[in-house]
Amino acid sequence: MSNGANRWKFWSREPQGQATPAKRTSGRYTPATPKNAKVSPPWWGPTFLILLVVGVLVILMNYLSVFGHPSGWGLLIGLVIIAGGFAMATRYR
Repeated sequence: MSNGANRWKFWSREPQGQATPAKRTSGRYTPATPKNAKVSPPWWGPTFLILLVVGVLVILMNYLSVFGHPSGWGLLIGLVIIAGGFAMATRYR
């Protein structure tokens, strides 16, 4: 019976007769997060997402002629709104 019980160890994931590797460390230092870390206000995330979406919608509506004939001003306004959302996104913490 002992032979039959040992034959299934081939399929197990446990190392058999091998030395287990020592715990490895990556050698990189990850500093602890300071207690006075900057945190964005709760309205910051939704605001920049809304700016990005509204900018895309302004450009889309400009080309769909919702505001009359498509103009460069509609494109410029949409791009400025998107740039504002992108600028806020880079400052998000």
